[in-house]
Amino acid sequence: DEDGYPIEGGLMDLNLGVIDPGLRCKSCGARMVSCPGHFGHIELVRPVLHVGYVKMVYTLLKATCKSCGRPLLEKKDMKGYKEIITEEEKELDEDASLDIIQQTKKVNTCPHCEAKQPTVKLIKPTTFFEEDQRLLPSDIRRRMELIPDSDLKLIGINAETARPEWGVLTVLPVPPTT
Repeated sequence: DEDGYPIEGGLMDLNLGVIDPGLRCKSCGARMVSCPGHFGHIELVRPVLHVGYVKMVYTLLKATCKSCGRPLLEKKDMKGYKEIITEEEKELDEDASLDIIQQTKKVNTCPHCEAKQPTVKLIKPTTFFEEDQRLLPSDIRRRMELIPDSDLKLIGINAETARPEWGVLTVLPVPPTT
């Protein structure tokens, strides 16, 4: 404010930590020397596509069904790949995942739910179109949420550490002032 005191809810909010020796942190009550700082967050009004994950999102939109979220692989092929995963008790290597993605590019109808698959186009940096309709980040997030964890292993994503819908941001972290 005009007096140089941090504004509540602002970037120098005392809940994030203190950098002035005369003040106490509102989160932990400590002074500047012993307060480690505390992260805050900003909840976004609308989801936003993380530019670092655009390529992954594009690949998943093309490789999975619009309706059911399953990979566009024949059931017998999926079963074979899943047997490899369970036998070796690990993830598929990168070549196998790329092979799966290549197989899905030619599929026009989902082998699981029989839904027709529209073509997906990316107009850089982050604009996606399905046929002639623009896909909003909220639509993309909904589609990514449909993909089952077991099917993510086939595409080369470990669902225990990351989910594809996390590439569409709904909250931004705010680092501590310290």
